[in-house]
Amino acid sequence: MLSTETILSMAREAGEEAREAGLLPSSIRDFRPSDPLAFIKPLPFLGDYIPQGWIADPNIDPFMVDSSGFGAPDEPADTIDQFIARLENYRLSGENYGFAICEVGQFQVVIRVYRPDPQDFTHTGKLTRGELRALGKRA
Repeated sequence: MLSTETILSMAREAGEEAREAGLLPSSIRDFRPSDPLAFIKPLPFLGDYIPQGWIADPNIDPFMVDSSGFGAPDEPADTIDQFIARLENYRLSGENYGFAICEVGQFQVVIRVYRPDPQDFTHTGKLTRGELRALGKRA
């Protein structure tokens, strides 16, 4: 079993690597119910990194998903089928949500839900707060 210190250290290291690589959360707009694993398998491990253009949704707690394949529906971590159903609900909402792994344990991963940053209307992270203020002054 991994210690809390080890899990947090792994999240910090993954965050640094994700920042350097320019990784972003996977957008629910890319989720296809006909092939859910094509969306799930490449979920990025962002660790504690929150990319520009995105925010961790403050209204949605990160959730655990079983990564061993042996989890049961009545356990705290979602099974893969429960996770797929959860993703389908997000897709059906019509909103743009992002998903990425923020922590990795021995038998489960923790998934964080992201939203486009409301202060960055491009949702790319390319505009700085100063540039956004300047655009607001022109309007």
